[in-house]
Amino acid sequence: MRVQVHQTDRIVELIKLVQRLFISNLKVIIVIAAVLLLVFYIKSVHHTLSLDHNWSITGNHFDDNLDKIRLDLQYAVIIDAGSSGSRVYIYVWPPHSGDTRQLLKIRLLHDQGGKDVFHSITPGLSSYASHPENASDYITPLLNFAAENIPKTKHKETPLYILATAGMRLLPKSSQNLILDDLRKDIPKNFSFLFTPGNVQVISGKEEGIYSWVSINYLMGRFDHTLAKAPLVDVEMKDQRRLKRMNTISMMEMGGASTQIAFEITSTEQYNALREVFHGDSFKDMVSEFNLGCQEHDTNHQYRLFVTTYLTLGANAARKMYTQHLIDSWTEHNYVNTSLNTLETVLFDPCLSIDSSEMVNITRPSQLNNGSTTFLYHLKGSGDFNLCQQKVKQIITVDGLKWCNNGTCPFQDLHKVSVPFVDTEFYGLSEFWYSMNDIFSMGGPYSNNL
Repeated sequence: MRVQVHQTDRIVELIKLVQRLFISNLKVIIVIAAVLLLVFYIKSVHHTLSLDHNWSITGNHFDDNLDKIRLDLQYAVIIDAGSSGSRVYIYVWPPHSGDTRQLLKIRLLHDQGGKDVFHSITPGLSSYASHPENASDYITPLLNFAAENIPKTKHKETPLYILATAGMRLLPKSSQNLILDDLRKDIPKNFSFLFTPGNVQVISGKEEGIYSWVSINYLMGRFDHTLAKAPLVDVEMKDQRRLKRMNTISMMEMGGASTQIAFEITSTEQYNALREVFHGDSFKDMVSEFNLGCQEHDTNHQYRLFVTTYLTLGANAARKMYTQHLIDSWTEHNYVNTSLNTLETVLFDPCLSIDSSEMVNITRPSQLNNGSTTFLYHLKGSGDFNLCQQKVKQIITVDGLKWCNNGTCPFQDLHKVSVPFVDTEFYGLSEFWYSMNDIFSMGGPYSNNL
C-alpha cells in the first residue's frame, strides 16, 4: 500500500470552487470544483483551435502567449475563505475542444514569467464575527488584485465566487449571515464582476470534500478518457453496466478546522459494505453522485463518491483541543485561586519546539462574586517528541470519546470507514503535505512502509 502526499494547495483550488461558469449564452458549464458548489453540465463548444490563438494543449494544461490571447480566454475569480486566511485565484480556459470525452482545460492564470497568479491575506474571514460590517473591507485587497490582473473588458462576464469553509461553519448561523450579507451588499458597489447573492456562501464539509476530490483527479488527468492508460478499473454502474476507465485517486485533506475523505465507489459490493456501517440518512449524506460530462447522458463522466468530513480534526482545531487538554490536566492537579482578577501560569508544552511559546487566555467564573477571572497560560516549548506523543495519545483514544465537541466525536465515526487503501492511490492534501514536508522533509510521494 502506498499513500501519496502532494502539494496541491495553490492549484487544488483550480476547480475546487468554480461552480457556474457561463460561456456566451450556453448552459451552465461544468466546473470542477474546490471550495466549491455542485458540479454542473456543459454543452460542448465546438471551436477549432487555430495557430493564430497560440494555444498548445496537452493533457490538462495549455501554454499561451498571454499578450496575444488574453482577450480570447474565459476567466473566473475564486476566493477561498479558509479558517486561517483567504486566497484569491484567477482561472482561465480556452474554448472547449468539442470532444465529449474531455473536459475544459482550466488552469491558474500565469504572469509573464510563467508563474501562477494568486494572492492571500490573513486572518480568516470568520475572525470578523464580532465586526461583520468590516467583512467587505477585509476582502477588498483580494478583489483589487483580481481586477488588476483581468482585462477590464472581461470584468462583467467574469464570475466571482467567495466560498467559505470550516472556519465559518464553526460560527453560529446568525454570525455567518451577517458577514455574508455585508459582502453581498458592498461588493457590487465597487466591482463589476458577475456576482449574485448566491455566489458567496458557506459550503458544507461534504461539498468541500467533493471539490477536492474532483480537483486532484482533474489535475492528474483521470477525467480525460481519450487517454486509455493504466491504472484502469472496472466500474459497475447503478444499472449494472460495466465501464472500464482510468482508476480515480482517493484523497484526504486537512484544513485548519476540518478533515475530508473522499473516494470513488466502483462496485455494488463496496457500496453495500459501506451501507451496512452507516444507516439511513447518515449514509445518504455520505454518498454523492454526479456527472461531469459535456452532455446530460454522458456515462464516461458519471461518478459515485463516498465523501465525509470531520469537523474539529483540522490542524488549528486539533491544536486548540490539545492545548485545552494540557491546561485541564494541569488544573486537575493544582489549586487555582479564582478570587484573583487575573492569573498567569507558565506550562511546559512538549509539542512545541524549544524556545517557542504560545499564550492562551481562558476566562472562568469567579468563586467569590459574579465576576470572572482571566487565566493567562504561557506555554513554553520543551521539544520532547516522546512526551508529546504520550500527551496526544491521552485524547486520541480507541473509543474516540475524549475528542468530542458539541456532541460530535469525529474519531468515533472515523474508525467505521472502510477506506480502500489496498490497490488505491491515496493523496494527502494541505496540512498532510505541510506536516510531512516541513517537519520530516518528506513531501512528495510517500510510502507508509517507511
